[in-house]
Amino acid sequence: MNRRDAIKRTSLLLGYAVSASSVAVVMSGCKADPKVVAAGLDNWTPEVMTKDQGQLFAQLAETILPKTDTPGAIEAGVHSYLDNALKSLATDEEKEGFKLWISDFAQRAQASIGKSYLDADQADREKFLGNYEATAKEGAANGDQLLGAYWRVKEQILLGYFTSELGATKALIFDPIPGEYNGCVPMDEIGGMWAI
Repeated sequence: MNRRDAIKRTSLLLGYAVSASSVAVVMSGCKADPKVVAAGLDNWTPEVMTKDQGQLFAQLAETILPKTDTPGAIEAGVHSYLDNALKSLATDEEKEGFKLWISDFAQRAQASIGKSYLDADQADREKFLGNYEATAKEGAANGDQLLGAYWRVKEQILLGYFTSELGATKALIFDPIPGEYNGCVPMDEIGGMWAI
């Protein structure tokens, strides 16, 4: 399965089971700070996460959505999006829960890879993440809230990516509505009637 198919399937699943927190984030207008994205990851100072946690989160998001023929998660500003969502909408308990989860993720990566997630190469990150997802799936099924939190984090990564300007216009098929009006177009050019 290629990356685009995986994203489509994940997006389909999320479309049917979007959490209430995700709806709140989208409805509140949380997005990446354009100045942060333009300045680059190295110049970013998160407001909720520590600098190391922010860098780790950004690299995790990039591992899930790497730059290929479409922009990656870092280029789309997913790291800034999540930090803004945590700052604006999360309770203190949710912020602490995220920090606890990301610390646990970092420790598991260190133990598995033999070095920090940030120092690992892309192949080691992908291998670890594949194993971690299997563990998180099993843990979530057994009621382990710490491992189960991974799926909420991944949901936010995908949501942040696909609601970003780059994600919406470069990774998805973008049809601006209202768009250009052409009142007289031959039917064979458009392939049939459209329902909008």
